[in-house]
Amino acid sequence: MKNKKLIIILAIILLTIISIIFIKNMAKKSENGNNITSQEIINKILNISSYEVEIEATITSNKNQNTYKINQKYKNPDFSSQTVIEPKNIEGTEIIREKEKITLKNTKLNLTKIIEEYPEIAENNLDLSTFISEYANNEKKEVKENENEIILKVEVDKNNSHIKEKELYIDKKNIKPIKMIIYGTNKKEIIYISYNKVKIN
Repeated sequence: MKNKKLIIILAIILLTIISIIFIKNMAKKSENGNNITSQEIINKILNISSYEVEIEATITSNKNQNTYKINQKYKNPDFSSQTVIEPKNIEGTEIIREKEKITLKNTKLNLTKIIEEYPEIAENNLDLSTFISEYANNEKKEVKENENEIILKVEVDKNNSHIKEKELYIDKKNIKPIKMIIYGTNKKEIIYISYNKVKIN
């Protein structure tokens, strides 16, 4: 009789432990949004077909620090645009890329002046699609993870003389980018991008 009671008690304890482990695993999956894995989230970001985002980018140089608000649009594979919202002196400036063609609109500044004075905008270093392409086509990359975020890190092509690495932070729950940090060759942060409005397809 005592043996039966002991077996029942042990069985209950075992079932309780199994249930706790199962619940924890399910909770961990649900944190990633819609019960998908971290790798599935990464794949969704890398295979975005189109998006529209509003970013705030702070660019730090040896001389000063400037902040820009920019609306970015992208349609896979060959179209992207960046429209400056702030600062006022270049508000409305639009850089459109269609395949290899670059068009500058809504500005009194010419393309040469934009490239000279606002190289990060002109070179598309602020664009999410640029990061996606760099990450997808580079072997020097890694994935980090914390409770709420997945962090994609990639080493930028050596042809870029002033940018060394980029990190993209992705929210596990809504599967949208939160911020991007870009590091210079001295590994100091030179660009900080926050994603304020994000529509992804």
